[in-house]
Amino acid sequence: MAAGSVSAESPMKKSIRYQLLPAIALAIFWLTVLAVLSLWTANPVTVNRAQILNSQFILTARIIDPQKGTVEILELKQTRGEPFDQSLINKKINLQPARINWEENSTRIFPVYRDKAGDWFITPAPLPKFNYIDYPATNSIRSEITQILAHRS
Repeated sequence: MAAGSVSAESPMKKSIRYQLLPAIALAIFWLTVLAVLSLWTANPVTVNRAQILNSQFILTARIIDPQKGTVEILELKQTRGEPFDQSLINKKINLQPARINWEENSTRIFPVYRDKAGDWFITPAPLPKFNYIDYPATNSIRSEITQILAHRS
């Protein structure tokens, strides 16, 4: 080729390149759809049935101090045992063990029990890694807990 001459691309290469563009666009679109679906349909919270059934109370509480485990009781549902004192509503208690996922002023649901000294503890779940589970205070979690308690034997 002489200096200064422009080499023309073969028509075959241009044709292949233009045929790949729709396939690439479709692949990018499909990956975007999958990413959005995976964010919207992430694993929902599942209530641990054994933990609920082994609990003495189900507390709905607002977290006051996440490091100390201080919570304010908003709602208290008894699952078994002696009747509880209604004056506990709106009281602050220390709940142990405090969890790293707690955020100040967030509302959570806690399956709990009280020991003989009157201290409050999260009921352990029979799981190998995550023994102390608490739940977001959503209507679906409340409904699931109510169903578990209604069908206990």
